Amino acid sequence: MRVKYFFLSLVFTMLMSTGFMTSTVSTVQAQAVLLEEIVVTARRREEALKDVPVAISVLSNELFEEANFLDHYDMYAEIPGVDYRQSKDRIGASPSIRGVSTTSQNILQQKTGNFIDGVPVLGNTAFIQFVGLERVEVLRGPQSAAFGRSTFSGAFNYVTRDPGEETEIEATISSSDLQRDRVNLGLSGPITDTLGYTLDYYTEDLRGPDWWKATDGTWLGGTETDYISAKLKWAPSDKFDLEVRLSKMEANDRTSLDYVATAGEVLACSNFNLTDKKKNHYLDGVANCDFLSVQQSIGRNFDLNAPHPTNGQTAAPYAVGTDGYNTLKSYSTLNPGVRVDNERIQMEFNYNLDNGQTIQFQAAKVEETGIRWHDQDGFDNPCTMKSLGKLKEKHCVAGASPRYHDEKYYDVRWISSADSALRWVVGASSYDFYRNDLSYKQYAAIIDPALATAIGKTPVANRAQNRDAKTIGYYANLTYDLSDRTSLSTEFRQQTDEGITREPLSGYVIPLKTDAFSPRVSLTHQLNDDVTLYLQGAKGTNPATANPTFADTTRIASLAAAKAAGHITYDHTTFREADEETLTSYEIGLKGQAFDNQLAYNVALYSSKWENMIMNRGLDWSGFTGDSYDEEYTQSGQIYTNQGSADMKGLEIDFVLALNDYWTIRSGFAWMDNTYTDTCHEEPVTDYGVTADKTVAADGVLSDCVDISGNALEAHHTRKGSISATYMAPLGNSGWDVRARLASRYSGQRYLDVMNWAIMPEIWTQSATLSFMSDNWDVTLYGNNLTNETQPLYINMYYKDRLPVVSGKDRVYQITPRMPREVGAHITYRF
Repeated sequence: MRVKYFFLSLVFTMLMSTGFMTSTVSTVQAQAVLLEEIVVTARRREEALKDVPVAISVLSNELFEEANFLDHYDMYAEIPGVDYRQSKDRIGASPSIRGVSTTSQNILQQKTGNFIDGVPVLGNTAFIQFVGLERVEVLRGPQSAAFGRSTFSGAFNYVTRDPGEETEIEATISSSDLQRDRVNLGLSGPITDTLGYTLDYYTEDLRGPDWWKATDGTWLGGTETDYISAKLKWAPSDKFDLEVRLSKMEANDRTSLDYVATAGEVLACSNFNLTDKKKNHYLDGVANCDFLSVQQSIGRNFDLNAPHPTNGQTAAPYAVGTDGYNTLKSYSTLNPGVRVDNERIQMEFNYNLDNGQTIQFQAAKVEETGIRWHDQDGFDNPCTMKSLGKLKEKHCVAGASPRYHDEKYYDVRWISSADSALRWVVGASSYDFYRNDLSYKQYAAIIDPALATAIGKTPVANRAQNRDAKTIGYYANLTYDLSDRTSLSTEFRQQTDEGITREPLSGYVIPLKTDAFSPRVSLTHQLNDDVTLYLQGAKGTNPATANPTFADTTRIASLAAAKAAGHITYDHTTFREADEETLTSYEIGLKGQAFDNQLAYNVALYSSKWENMIMNRGLDWSGFTGDSYDEEYTQSGQIYTNQGSADMKGLEIDFVLALNDYWTIRSGFAWMDNTYTDTCHEEPVTDYGVTADKTVAADGVLSDCVDISGNALEAHHTRKGSISATYMAPLGNSGWDVRARLASRYSGQRYLDVMNWAIMPEIWTQSATLSFMSDNWDVTLYGNNLTNETQPLYINMYYKDRLPVVSGKDRVYQITPRMPREVGAHITYRF
């Protein structure tokens, strides 16, 4: 019997028996009681939230349970000023804060930092689990002065729970109609009077509805996660304590649900033709379009020898064992999806001096292996061969990208007493990182030696890159109380980032070094006992980055030929690296409480300047070199270059209001106005056929381009908010309590291109939970996307000449579908 059938039967039994069970103590916590003062570690020391001059949202473990956050989409939707996307799968997670997003999957170039108990996490955001947490602190705006690398736009600090004085055991089992099965087991308590522990185990398997399948029958879109963590905390005296935490995570995700719209859908969602050479269909306006083909089938051809009835082909093109069959097999995706294995150990040691000061030391070691292996083109057309054993069709594009990285982190700091008028944190940190990336087209012959023998070779990687990075930082935070109500803070970090990027196949090496000074100055003033005003100015820095794609010897020759012919002005050295980018931000905020502390609120108004923006771009000089080079070598793929600047401003508001003993309202809203300045972009010329404002010949620019200054940054919501109402009360005299929560989330419009033509429409979605709780039991029913909204999460409208044409055009609409309505339940037992 499947887990969910057993579980739902158990839930029904529990609900039927509530009238016969008693409890001596109700679990209802009077919600009108004074809201507790929240303590955070946003500046490397414990401080009251109201005293920190930074826009911070705090999500407690109780909120995670009450709102039933299932993934990072749910969590990010609760926080004003932040957004979250996944490109293809969880490896492609792309969080953003205040419109500053990460477009690179190079984890050294993340613009939003993640931390566990203040120790950096440079892996992918989506693999951080919501297990064993006490709270999550979300810091908006540049945090480079406090945390250094990868906190360019802000940071998330996941604070784990500490062991208590009594043994606690908690077990949860959950299931839903989308075949999402979850099991969570948590233990904590003392081992001795001075030693305590926590242990958490979590497993999840999301299979999805029956239509999450490719045309060849392969399941898509699902995720599998196994996670375990353990913490030991030793405090033999008031003098010192030691904490060690270990975790291991294994993920096995299926290939993404992203799919290409049909010809009819493209036509229905277009209202004009571009002036590019193909006269492609495009959209000027809001994309209120229906994309229904996803519920019929999603085009994929993982096994290139398999029949493709959707294309009129009823049999494999080659007999088993023939040269053609074996070659196609070597290019096939035999085990599609993403697999990640992460092991992490970290520790913290605190030594308390007699004068109230503390010496703190943190260290961490991380190793991670992973692979993404998928059908890259998103089509299921049959493939045939041409000479030299190469694929004939452009749309038979598959690839595997195995990767490995390890990191080491050390941080030592001297923390002053919290009681003195002058308070400080002074420290130094060291971070070492190594990453190796490989890319194979014929990976099937790597894992199957018999297949390698059949094709007469063991394929080598078509691309190989490895990166070493070492970061040394020195930082300080000085806070002085000018009066009983006013404090002045100065923070700064001097950091050196040294990196080496290698292309082993060619032996090409790109060394980079960035020296950066990141300051933050703030003034905090208590207007009265309940309201605090703060002003701050801060600078964030993101180190220089390299583009090893230009280390390929064949591509270097191709560029040289195109330049010699006068078709381009750049060569392999032009975009070899991108300079450091900066974000300068000014902010004014209010934090306060009202109505006898039943209302807690935060308001932040900010203005920022993003300069030397490191953004992705793609160069294409195909056609300029004739047939001298394979088309793969007349395109750069995705590279990262400095592309102008942007002005960014916005307003953020969030509050929690306890109306009375039973009702609580929580809400957050963000308004953003982010526009390009001094930016000339080549995409409107190359992709849309727009007449260039600046040309290579007349203006000496590297590529013909259009001035997009004044246009809004694409892919970001201009408005975003959420509101929820929670009711909690005793359930008669049964000894049980009932809690009901209804939440509504709003995402405003966002542009899909730099020209601000195509627009994703605004959308409201609703979720709800209904819980029945006693001292030991928690039975919860939940529903997400209650109205079953089908608007895509994102539409990527792009020109891709390596894919088959749609309706005679080369314009592709790639759809990222939204999770359908999900209804489920979970039951928790605590003792």
